[in-house]
Amino acid sequence: MLAGMAAVAFGAVHFLRWPKMQPVVASLTAAGEKMPEFGNASDWDIWLSTRDLEIRSQAERGVEDSVSALILFGTTFTNLPPIASANAAANAAGSLTPAVNARIDAFIKALDERDDERFVTVLDFLRRRRVTEEELRAFLAGIVRRLALERTGEERLHEYTTSALLMVDFAIEEALRALKSKGETPAQTHRIAIISGGLDFAGTPGNYDFHQPQAITPFAVLEAALRLNLAQPGDAQVAVFELSPFALAHLRSAAAKARAGGRYVLQLPRRSSDGWNAAARAYWSHFGDLIGAATPAISVPVELHGVETRAVAVKPQLAARIGAEDMDVVTETADNTAGTGFDLVVALHALATFDRIEQTLAFASIAQMMNAGGLFLADAPVSAVIPAELQPIGVEHVAFTDRGEGHDIAAYRRK
Repeated sequence: MLAGMAAVAFGAVHFLRWPKMQPVVASLTAAGEKMPEFGNASDWDIWLSTRDLEIRSQAERGVEDSVSALILFGTTFTNLPPIASANAAANAAGSLTPAVNARIDAFIKALDERDDERFVTVLDFLRRRRVTEEELRAFLAGIVRRLALERTGEERLHEYTTSALLMVDFAIEEALRALKSKGETPAQTHRIAIISGGLDFAGTPGNYDFHQPQAITPFAVLEAALRLNLAQPGDAQVAVFELSPFALAHLRSAAAKARAGGRYVLQLPRRSSDGWNAAARAYWSHFGDLIGAATPAISVPVELHGVETRAVAVKPQLAARIGAEDMDVVTETADNTAGTGFDLVVALHALATFDRIEQTLAFASIAQMMNAGGLFLADAPVSAVIPAELQPIGVEHVAFTDRGEGHDIAAYRRK
């Protein structure tokens, strides 16, 4: 049975085409956005490809941040103490501290000696960037220094720890539950799309790299659809659209191993200081019940005080139903033909970083990928000019602490 499991099918990915985007550009202009004058499709293609390069460049900086975080906070490759925070990596003059320089040296040594997924991925990244051995130390010092001097750098890192991703996933399930109670969900969900689901690659202060890189959200959304009877185990497929080469490589490798019968194990650390409410703790306790089975968890390092963890081994036949494709949702879309449209689309990481024009283009792209009656969930608030094909159906607030902290999720139906 495992040998016969096919890879997830995708509609062809291509740039947004001018004939369909003319009304979108007109709506942006009417809303007061200064858009270029597009005389023809060629003008549009040139502008869009330039925008695509800018967005991919920003995504590449995110990859650099992941490598920098591993250098600053990683514990598996060195006994040197982690740096207290990204901002503490540089002194008042903007130079890296001696402690950081020592960790860079330890990291370079580990690149020569370790062959686990995390370091193989970093080596692939360095080869892709054509960083030579002579340039390596200066390159690593440069990206660490940039992260240390950017005020928002450390905030971005915290968004992709397992505990943070789990609370986003908890919010997705609770929002779907609320929408189902109102009759707002599709009768059946055959195909699910995740836009930039997030990869816990490195770590942040207090959430170190004691477990291997892992993607939580694709499995969480699949389980939510199964738990709410929106999808059937033998039918649902999940397509993850990503720009991160780390996430793409990880997900593709995981699916290939699953088709060969290999296990995908999720480590689920939880800090008592996170202050989760009873519902969030219950979600953590039961995560994975429908998609896998409990398995012995990795040991938590002694320096991680107040952390407990559990682990889930995902069923291979379900892990094989998750595929990954390179796509910039602002400038590209996927063909919705021959059953490749989506009944549920979730975009709760990437859209918040986009400006109004980019959000509007992303909404138009997602609308083109969806089946009629499909459901789209996005971070709220939304600045986009909503395309005519999408009908807003409300915002769900899901709290994960007793203080009411949580996520606001906006829902839209494809007409």
